[in-house]
Amino acid sequence: MTTTLPATAAEPRPTGSRRRLTLSTLRGSTLLLVLAALVVVFSLQSPLFFTYGNFVSILQACVVVGLLALGLTVVVLTGGIDLSFASVMALTSVTAGAINVSLGMPAVVAVIVALVVGAAFGALNGLLVAITRLQPFVVTLGTYSIALSLSLAVSGGGPIQGLSEDFTDLTAFRVAGIPTAVFVLALIVAVLWVATRKTRWGRFVYATGGNESAARLAGVRIKRIKFSAYVLCGLTAAVAGVLNTSTLQVAQPQPGFNLLLTGVAAVVVGGASLTGGVGSIGGTVVGVVLLAVLSNGLNVLTVAPFWQNLVLGVVIIGAVLLNETVRARSAESGS
Repeated sequence: MTTTLPATAAEPRPTGSRRRLTLSTLRGSTLLLVLAALVVVFSLQSPLFFTYGNFVSILQACVVVGLLALGLTVVVLTGGIDLSFASVMALTSVTAGAINVSLGMPAVVAVIVALVVGAAFGALNGLLVAITRLQPFVVTLGTYSIALSLSLAVSGGGPIQGLSEDFTDLTAFRVAGIPTAVFVLALIVAVLWVATRKTRWGRFVYATGGNESAARLAGVRIKRIKFSAYVLCGLTAAVAGVLNTSTLQVAQPQPGFNLLLTGVAAVVVGGASLTGGVGSIGGTVVGVVLLAVLSNGLNVLTVAPFWQNLVLGVVIIGAVLLNETVRARSAESGS
């Protein structure tokens, strides 16, 4: 198989002077400046914000959204979209809860089945997108509804409580007050960063989203790359479902619209292009943290929830405008 990729589709790398900022570096620096500004503003407005305990709360709030956004980032890099991740998370949550509570099976069995269910839904999305060539938006909107319906059917329409101690213990361990789930998130971030930046599979992911026709001519097996991206998204949704269930000690059958909105927002704010080929795991991590800090800061300042949604909308639009501006100027300068 030929592995030479087109210049426009390959993973972005600096090609000019070392002193010249690349597009991703410039965008990432801007996001970090915005994040730092938010921390300073919220710290000045409330003494409750700049505390160790509050920063741990922010990290914990990053876990579920972060896992969902990481899987979605890989799909977006291929030029696709997955709207089903939130309901897949809910389905894997109630599946694990039902196996643990109703069937009395140990946590390890419940977790394995939940991961299989998440991967299976991702595989379904991947097959429908890659083989039938249906629009990813339409496919995953349909599977969103299917997963939500199955989630309500499995749970009987209500939350599942009474999880065993071995299940709730999965996230009970803490290091310096930081819960286990945060370390799981950090591990998955590291794995996906290496996979997308240092492996041939990662280069093919960027190539598929950057210029699918050229990548196909270069020998990239487009269908396999897309299929693997959707499976990965289903798996990360399942991990989010398991960790969230263990932390809350209850399995919720409905994920809530805000989770879907926040997951997509984190990817967009992190600099990924919904047309594919542009974005990074690191950028998404910054986007997740930025949104978590924003939400936490607004809560600390007791801003009403409906105004928080307005702020979130403004941040999303502002991030897209910022990304497009930086991208346009970078293209003009040839960086």
